[in-house]
Amino acid sequence: MKARKYSASGVPHADRCDRVSTLSAIGARLMGFDNAHPIREGSGPGGRRRVEYDHKHRGPEIRFYVYEDAAKLLADIWAEVEAIVARRSSRHGYS
Repeated sequence: MKARKYSASGVPHADRCDRVSTLSAIGARLMGFDNAHPIREGSGPGGRRRVEYDHKHRGPEIRFYVYEDAAKLLADIWAEVEAIVARRSSRHGYS
């Protein structure tokens, strides 16, 4: 697991602008939580125009994340890590 804290101008609540990622052995990002850049919901003429900073990455997918507090964030990070380990273990026949 890799965590990084940095300050970013223009980002709401930059005091908690953290990026946490879990990387595979070859360096591919498996999971991450951050608020370092905005993400937009929807595309095209019918897409909604919601812009948020807090979000999570799971492989190539990006989803909005509702930040409540640091304790909840840590619990959510570890839940994602445990889910990744379980998925990868079952694929490789580990018990």
